[in-house]
Amino acid sequence: MPNGNVIANDDYNHRVVVIDKKTKQIVWQYGNTGISGGAENFLDTPDGLDWRHDGQALAAGIASPEATVTIQPTPISTAPR
Repeated sequence: MPNGNVIANDDYNHRVVVIDKKTKQIVWQYGNTGISGGAENFLDTPDGLDWRHDGQALAAGIASPEATVTIQPTPISTAPR
């Protein structure tokens, strides 16, 4: 990411995360750790993600080929998940 943070796809924990490169802590995530699903804030084995050209959102490709979710990366939560 432009600020040095790392975007990671954690497929078998059903989430995408942003990791602070300096502290090595998760500073943001979408999905509920270890719980798959199709509702808001749930992912099912995400198979990839992209930083959009507008710099405003993450897009996670879901195991189901017909499902793609656009995720706004704010607000950033610093709570451990």
